[in-house]
Amino acid sequence: MSVVTPSGAVVARVSGPRRPQSPVGGYVHGVVVLALLLAIATLALVVTPPSPPGIAEFAPRASETIDEALKQQASQFGSGEGGDCGAGQDCAAGAGTGVTTTTTTVPGLAPGTAPPKRVIEQARVKHCVGDPPRQTEDPQSPPCANYWEGDNGGSTSKGVTGDEIRVAYPVETGSDVFEKFVAFFNKRFQFFGRQIRGVPVKSTNREAYAVAADEEAHAFAALDFEQDINVYVSGEPFFRELARRKVVGVAGMTRRFTDSDINAMAPYYWQYEPSLDFLERQAAALVCRLHNAPASHAGAEFRLKPRRFAVLYERYPDGSTLPLKTLDDALARCGEKVPRYEIADATVNGRTGRGQDMRDKGITSVIVMAGPSTFTGEMEGYAQVSFEPELLTTGYSLPQHELQMQTFGDAGRRSHMFGVGQFNKLNAEADEPAFWAAKEANPDDDTIRGQAQGFFFYQWYYALLLLASGIQQAGPHLTPTTFAEGLEKTKFPNPGAGQAPYWQAHVGFGPGDHTMVDDVSAVWWNESAPAYRSPTNPRGGWCYIAQGARHTAFAWPADADDRFFDLSTCR
Repeated sequence: MSVVTPSGAVVARVSGPRRPQSPVGGYVHGVVVLALLLAIATLALVVTPPSPPGIAEFAPRASETIDEALKQQASQFGSGEGGDCGAGQDCAAGAGTGVTTTTTTVPGLAPGTAPPKRVIEQARVKHCVGDPPRQTEDPQSPPCANYWEGDNGGSTSKGVTGDEIRVAYPVETGSDVFEKFVAFFNKRFQFFGRQIRGVPVKSTNREAYAVAADEEAHAFAALDFEQDINVYVSGEPFFRELARRKVVGVAGMTRRFTDSDINAMAPYYWQYEPSLDFLERQAAALVCRLHNAPASHAGAEFRLKPRRFAVLYERYPDGSTLPLKTLDDALARCGEKVPRYEIADATVNGRTGRGQDMRDKGITSVIVMAGPSTFTGEMEGYAQVSFEPELLTTGYSLPQHELQMQTFGDAGRRSHMFGVGQFNKLNAEADEPAFWAAKEANPDDDTIRGQAQGFFFYQWYYALLLLASGIQQAGPHLTPTTFAEGLEKTKFPNPGAGQAPYWQAHVGFGPGDHTMVDDVSAVWWNESAPAYRSPTNPRGGWCYIAQGARHTAFAWPADADDRFFDLSTCR
């Protein structure tokens, strides 16, 4: 007899003449038949992977089976919570696992009787959302992987066991948020029988932290945010040291790494925001769109004069400077040869001297390639010499949250800030996936609302979103290599990227692309806009051209100059 699965495959064949058997032989034969029936019942299941395809297509070493129907999935795929029962599916009482069966004639069972249903361990079920299905409500989350069982290979890599994935994180301001988010990702993402285990590490500098993450925490991965330690002194050596030690490093904020820097650390370094090269090309494209026109967003002294640009950048305490070749090359293509001003002398005299020199030379527009704290001092120096140029943001230079911006510089200078925004559009708290995640995992925690006012809250979330996506897409055999392969081959669903209701960035990776965000928005600062991230100052926030539309190519709308500072379209 041939037993056929619903896909048409022959899974067993019993043939040949029947021979008389002794009672003992019949007993043994009956045991064998029962064992065979159980095997056939398992093979006869209709396994319906969600769309997009299962993890195995993204990471070749993954071999899990996805059995659970999705909460919002159409009936032809299963009968999960929120779904309807489809043709050929077992929707009787107790069929809520979403695993479907087909009636097949099997020896030992009455005709028309369904084989026993496979038991689904509900603790392994992950309810995904959307069409195409993604892992969580966050539109930037990866494709759905909602059920798996089997052998995950145990200790597949340093920092990985059959039960846990060790992740080091710095003990700093806001680090308690890490564990709140970890609870969410452990609950909602598919980690193939493992859980992320956070290992707090305290150190005096970033290089010591990298050593401790490896030798003391024995971590598979480490996160870093530089809350209390200067990002410009040791942040980059930290990630290079992690890569040298073959520990995965994940950053949730913009770094000063170029594409070549990032590729040199592959497959160990990943960041949420775009690379420095990408941001410099976007900034140059905007400058080329604005050049030769009047500096209409500067102070009264320059407002009617043709734009003259300068680049402001800083020299860091370790002696290094920001790489600017990509910016220079991109500006040269539209005929802009831009003078540079290095912030080597950060004293009051140095700041006022630079401001006065730029004013005397007729500089109307400053391309800002400096960190927030450094640039705050610059604005204070400019105020002392009544220098009010346009201040072009580059995505590298300025923070996205209002509370930070409200404390930087003076209102007279902030009111001339506009340009490239690398971050997701700021939405009201109730529309932020990071807030949803923290509250879902910690519904009774009253501190979350206050923590959601700080920028570190979102940086923790974005870094963990990237890390969790890589772990899931790697499949059961987790290593730094399969982590990279999984992310590079995954097509993220990206529903509504750059559109209502959230206007979030488009995300994804690819060969040689280890940054998650793939586009930018056009932003400007408005002292009168309602603030979403400032409990103490209700006014002052970022506004967006076209409500937050995103730009992937290095081109800007022809009317961009006229749309900055348009109060009718702030958000």
